[in-house]
Amino acid sequence: MKRTKRPCVVYQIRNEINNDRYIGVAVNLGRRKKEHLRFLDNNKHNNKNLQEAWNEYGGNHFIFEVIQVCDVSERMSIEQKIIDENKNKGDYHLYNIALISSPPSRLGCKLSKVTRMKMIMAHMGHTTSEETKQKIGKGTAGIHRTTEEKEHLSKIRKGMKFPNGYNKKV
Repeated sequence: MKRTKRPCVVYQIRNEINNDRYIGVAVNLGRRKKEHLRFLDNNKHNNKNLQEAWNEYGGNHFIFEVIQVCDVSERMSIEQKIIDENKNKGDYHLYNIALISSPPSRLGCKLSKVTRMKMIMAHMGHTTSEETKQKIGKGTAGIHRTTEEKEHLSKIRKGMKFPNGYNKKV
């Protein structure tokens, strides 16, 4: 069974009290939502406008909504169009700091083998705490892969070359 590509979505995080909103784009909305929530709940979101509003009004007054589903190749132009349509509304404002859509992420970009190896090397020797391991285990509990998915992952990983000592426990 061949996996189909996930569509890209332009989404908003809308404050139900004053209708102000943050507009973003994601390939995996579920994961992106979890990232936003983790940073907002820990008072560490990089968007200070959204963080201040979250702290003032409380997270229960914000909702995540899909505005449009699009192809990955169109994501930036569609996000920009939606930001442009929303930035001059009189009854609400945008939490977005940058009103020009730019790709801060590597979304859809393929990394070279050299770059991937550099990233692997940068993380060598890193140890994960037992507490973090337990959290990861809880987060992935209940995920069941089909036999086809397992075979596909196995085939991808076979023959991968890692630096000496990559899998050693430190």
